[in-house]
Amino acid sequence: MTDKINEKQKILDAWILIEELSEGQIVLDSKKENLQDREFAIEMFGYENFFKNFITWKGEEVEKLSDKEFEKCGLVMYFGIFNFEEITVLLREEIRKLNNIEWEEDFDSINNSIRFTLAIYFDNQLNFQSKKTFFTASGYFHKIKKLPENLVNLLNIIKKQEDELNNKLEKEFNEKSFNDVFRNLCSDYNVDEDNFRYAFIKNLEFDNDVNLHSFYIEDLEKAKKINESKNLDTYFKSFEGSRGNLDTNTKSNDFNIGLIREILQPNNYPLGRFPRNSDYSLYLMQQVAVNLALENDNEKMMSVNGPPGTGKTTLLNDIFADLIVQQAYEIINLGNNKTIQGQYENDKPYKLGRLPFSIANKNIVVASSNNGAVQKIVNELPLIEGISDEFIEKIKNADYFMDISNAKIENNDKEKDENIIFEKGGYVLKKEEEDINWGCFSMQGGSSSYIYNMNIKVEAIVQYLYDQDPKYNNVSTIFENNAYSDFKKKYKEVKDRRDSIQCYYEFIKTKNYFEALFEENEKILEKKESISNSEIEKIEGINKKLDINLESLKASIKFNEEKINRKQQELNVLILKKPILFGIRKVFNSSKVNKYLEEITLVNNDINEFSSCLDNQNQQLDELNKNIKENDIKIAEINQELDNFLVLYQQNYNICISINS
Repeated sequence: MTDKINEKQKILDAWILIEELSEGQIVLDSKKENLQDREFAIEMFGYENFFKNFITWKGEEVEKLSDKEFEKCGLVMYFGIFNFEEITVLLREEIRKLNNIEWEEDFDSINNSIRFTLAIYFDNQLNFQSKKTFFTASGYFHKIKKLPENLVNLLNIIKKQEDELNNKLEKEFNEKSFNDVFRNLCSDYNVDEDNFRYAFIKNLEFDNDVNLHSFYIEDLEKAKKINESKNLDTYFKSFEGSRGNLDTNTKSNDFNIGLIREILQPNNYPLGRFPRNSDYSLYLMQQVAVNLALENDNEKMMSVNGPPGTGKTTLLNDIFADLIVQQAYEIINLGNNKTIQGQYENDKPYKLGRLPFSIANKNIVVASSNNGAVQKIVNELPLIEGISDEFIEKIKNADYFMDISNAKIENNDKEKDENIIFEKGGYVLKKEEEDINWGCFSMQGGSSSYIYNMNIKVEAIVQYLYDQDPKYNNVSTIFENNAYSDFKKKYKEVKDRRDSIQCYYEFIKTKNYFEALFEENEKILEKKESISNSEIEKIEGINKKLDINLESLKASIKFNEEKINRKQQELNVLILKKPILFGIRKVFNSSKVNKYLEEITLVNNDINEFSSCLDNQNQQLDELNKNIKENDIKIAEINQELDNFLVLYQQNYNICISINS
């Protein structure tokens, strides 16, 4: 037990280390500038004026920002940029020393991504933004050039260093000149043209390249303290459940049509589908993945793998669509119990509340360590271009808050504009000229800027609903009269249709089962008849030989009985010829008496010999009769077994006739 716990701790510690070392990835694109060929400008203006001029030039000349927009812009600096391959090599060397392991070098497998050590932010006037300072674990490791002694507590070490560095920079930027502080940073991080970058930030509040320490480390630390957990045990142990191979190659030994049919039976099909072209269904394995994903088992984690363009996002769309239908069904069945429970303030003036479990357990969160992966799904879902022509007008008429979905958040310049659909503080939601989205189906969260964007759009939706019917003080009741009844009707129609197809599936499944059973029984019957006939023929052949032996033995017995009778008659004749005064003559050893006794003895010996032979023959006769009887019983048993199977065969045949009629 102790060994298992230690193994679990080691795995979780390794996972924590990977999370810590994953921070600080940077893409060195054209937006990230370096100081190469900037010496003359820096010498002329100094660092402070150089960076201020850069911000002004970028904001006014390149981005064409308004004065209001320019107030939100700023600058980010990245120090200590390096190739992560250096960390990989260091890690391998440290592990080799600890465990005496010799690595086979495989540089193709090394992660060659680029990382930074420190990121600091400034506003458009080059004021230090202390809340945005980010110091990375990989950068710390790269700087000290060895594995930290307290590996598990690395994040706390990083946060402590980050806080100390942040406080130091905040103090220095307040007390010293920008130029002096920046020179010190350049010295501390050995700044050159390769390991330093700076970039213009259009909106500091809505910065897409937000840096955050891993969200998972606290959860992993909690997992280390949990003694028993079914999910954790399943993760750490080898899988002990049943496995099913879904190989669809009909020529493969692993091909299992029964399992695939079971997964694809109508009852497992979703009641919702993303409004793509209805002429085309999902591919076989896409539908298998969808059906398995929608099983009511919250303990399962499912992985869908495949190269780009193989339909992973497409099948996700259908999963989302069905979960939306399920949520809608749960909502209409809640009746008057639609109150959000457990409200608590999170980010004023917004609140978080607990949805009923029957709705919350069908929520969808798209999460990834890669923002691009999240944006690909979240941003593509509501696109009109992803909707089939046959559904576009219907989905527009359904009005999933299409105007709000197509609106952008902009600074409120207080000017009247008919495209403004909602105002909130210093921001407005302004409708775009071209509608690219059909509705508010998905929104991106994560950073504070995206959360703020989501909150504004949710507020706009609430306001829109109130504007539609101001007399309702509970938004959830606005559409109940018609929408709920229409949905119930359509839901029942689709479900009844699925149920009827399931009944037909069960019928076909039963029919196929009995037909397959009938075909199998036909083969079994043919085989049984062949075997039975062969066995009976063999036994009858043995019996024929036994009968021949029996007749021969009977003749031999009769012959021996006749010989015994003749000898008995011969003995009787001898007894009648017994010499006169036999007893007296016997005493005197008469030759005539002696001869007589010899003749009597010979006859008796013959009778005894023939009688012994007859006894043996009678025993053989009994054994032959017994063998013949046993063989007759075997034949009867074989025939009975065949008759019993014929009864089952006939029953199966009658069922097949009944099903097909």
